[in-house]
Amino acid sequence: MSSGRWKVWAALICFLGFTPTVHAAAPTGKELLAWCTAKDRSEELAGCMAYVSGFVHGFKVGRSEELKGVVCLPPDLTEEEAIALFVRTMRTIGKSSPIADEHADAVLAAVLGMAFRCA
Repeated sequence: MSSGRWKVWAALICFLGFTPTVHAAAPTGKELLAWCTAKDRSEELAGCMAYVSGFVHGFKVGRSEELKGVVCLPPDLTEEEAIALFVRTMRTIGKSSPIADEHADAVLAAVLGMAFRCA
């Protein structure tokens, strides 16, 4: 990872440390979609990036037993790709879908599971 990228991550971590109100409670799928479609350099977009990055990393490192053999994320899946997939899928199913009101981790797992089923 380049030193420029490390600086961005360090700034993001510091930024998130000073913004507890947006990230205090687990968001719903609808809330995560709002964060992920917020304007650049906003607190919400930073929250989206942190949430999705943490989810993808956590999934790759410690995949749950329930999803073992069902969801197989590519090892090179980036945060940006996961966010784009999430936004595209949520826009397709719509904010009024009952799934949009579920916890974001369940919605994100479903979106990634549909895209990356194990062979």
